[in-house]
Amino acid sequence: MARGPFTIPAAFPQNNQVGAKVSEHDVDQFLKYLPMSLFSTRKDQLLKELIGQRVDLAIEGSRHARSPSGLGEQPYEGAAILILSPGSEIAPNVVLQKLQTGNIGTEKIHGIPVLVFQEKMEDDLWTLYVAFPDKEVAIVATDRGYLEEILTLRKGGDKQRRAFPESLPEWKVIDKEALYFGIRHYDPTQAKSDPSSPFGGTKAANFPDERAIGFAFSASTTNPRRVSMTYFSGDQAMTPERSPFHILSTSPDAQYIDSQFRSVRPGVVQVSCSFKKMEGLDFFVFLLEGFMGHAIYA
Repeated sequence: MARGPFTIPAAFPQNNQVGAKVSEHDVDQFLKYLPMSLFSTRKDQLLKELIGQRVDLAIEGSRHARSPSGLGEQPYEGAAILILSPGSEIAPNVVLQKLQTGNIGTEKIHGIPVLVFQEKMEDDLWTLYVAFPDKEVAIVATDRGYLEEILTLRKGGDKQRRAFPESLPEWKVIDKEALYFGIRHYDPTQAKSDPSSPFGGTKAANFPDERAIGFAFSASTTNPRRVSMTYFSGDQAMTPERSPFHILSTSPDAQYIDSQFRSVRPGVVQVSCSFKKMEGLDFFVFLLEGFMGHAIYA
C-alpha cells in the first residue's frame, strides 16, 4: 500500500544509475509505485492516460501465486487499485475508448464496463482486466473472479469479510501512519501450487518453514530512507541468522544495504534496511517482491 497524495508520473522509476548514492526521493519513488506495477502493462498505454492524476491511495492485493512457465514474475490472482483525489478530471468512458484497440475485448461485471486483454510477460500469457467503477477509482486485475469480488464488496456485499483481520500478529508491527506498508499472511492451502510458500519443503522461490505465520514491511515515518521487514514464525527458536533475512548478511548483492537485525520476541525477527547505492535498493526491491509472493525468476 502507498499513501498519497502523489502525482502519477510519465514512467515508473527504474534503476539505471549504477554506483549512484541513494536519496530519500529514490526510496520514496520505488516504494510508491510498487503497488501500481500492473498499470504499466500494454506498453504503458493505461499509464499514459493517467499521467498527472493525483492519487490518494494505491493498493495491491494478491493470492494463489504459481510458478511461471520460464523466466519472469510468478502469475497470480490479484489487482492494483488507485483511489484518485477528489475532483479528479479523469473521464472513465473516454479512457476506456482510447484503450479499446486491437485485440482488446469488453464485458460488464455488475454493470461496470471492463476491458479484457492478454499480454505476454516473458514466457507467460497474462489476462488482464481494466475497470473504472467511478471517475475516482481505477482497477487493473489479473483474474476475473478477483475483480468480481472487489466490485461486489464495493457495492456493499459481504461487509463482514476482511482479507487481513485486525487480530493478525502482522498488524502489531505496522505503523499505520506509514506512507508505505504491506502484509503477507501465509496460506497452507497454497503450499503445492505456490513456489514462494514456506510450506512443503524447499522450492524454487521460498524459505522453507512449516511453522511460518506471516511477513510485514513498512517504511519509517521518522527516516523515510529506512525500511523494516518483519518475519513471523511459530518456531520459537527462530533467529535472524535462521530466518529468510539471512540473505541480507550472506549475499554479495546485499553489500550496498545497511541491514540491522534484531529478535523482536520468540519467533519474530526483524531487519531494518537503508541503502548505500542504487544497486542495494534494486536488490532490496527484488527481495521484497519475493517475500510478498511476487518472486521474479531471472
